[in-house]
Amino acid sequence: MMANPLTYEIMTPESVGVPATNMVLGKHSGRRLLEQRLTELGHSLTRTQLDDVYHRFTELADRKKSIYDQDLLGLLHSDKSSVTTH
Repeated sequence: MMANPLTYEIMTPESVGVPATNMVLGKHSGRRLLEQRLTELGHSLTRTQLDDVYHRFTELADRKKSIYDQDLLGLLHSDKSSVTTH
């Protein structure tokens, strides 16, 4: 989906009046989408930090239907390793 959205979307978001595709994070989301969203929020993680956050993310996603930005920020704050902000 991230590499080529037209594979999954028959129309562009702009063609229906939406500025962009809004990817919802949930239990089937992968590391790459999580990393992209954290980067958009201004947080750059090392591979080890991403692995730690992703582990906690999957545990949370098993309990919650959708994961929001504030949930992600909470996962970062519970991270014992230092997270760099752009």
